Amino acid sequence: MARRHPGAAQKKVTIAAQIPDIFAGMAKAPEAAAAAAAVAAPAAAIPVAASAAAGASGLGEIFGQPGKMEWSPQDITRNICALKGVAGSVLAMSDGLLMAGQLPAPMRTETVAAFMPQIVGRVSQYAGEMQLGPVTGVLVAAGRGQCALYKAGKLYLAVLGHPGEALPEGMLGRIAAEIARRNP
Repeated sequence: MARRHPGAAQKKVTIAAQIPDIFAGMAKAPEAAAAAAAVAAPAAAIPVAASAAAGASGLGEIFGQPGKMEWSPQDITRNICALKGVAGSVLAMSDGLLMAGQLPAPMRTETVAAFMPQIVGRVSQYAGEMQLGPVTGVLVAAGRGQCALYKAGKLYLAVLGHPGEALPEGMLGRIAAEIARRNP
């Protein structure tokens, strides 16, 4: 080891300055910004256009906050968790990366986020082969209660119900449709 010569110093290159931020200008919650920096998975806000003339019923109307224009993934999951019968919710990207979520212990948000696209994709494939038509959601009944999974445009939404309680499926369908409308 004494004879070993130190190698030439490696040149360090920073490429972040050359990569444009495609999510610039979209609102992020402080905890989302930290998570995005840690895992390089941006948690972009989901803007809701104010279109009173068109009578738009966006997330603001659904959650009883009609004046709210932008919704972070954390805002969405938090408001879903406040609905009657809901024990937790997860919002993920199409590659299974977690955007935001709240689930009761010992469940892990990252695990649910990772499996959502696979589950919905498989069920959609099988439904197509059975000629059932397009899948709008998947409802799984299990020991921990019901879990509803939705493909919402480029995103996926999972909502876990309290054991023995029904999920508000109609409202969840509206929420998924609004998220899909903003993320085609």
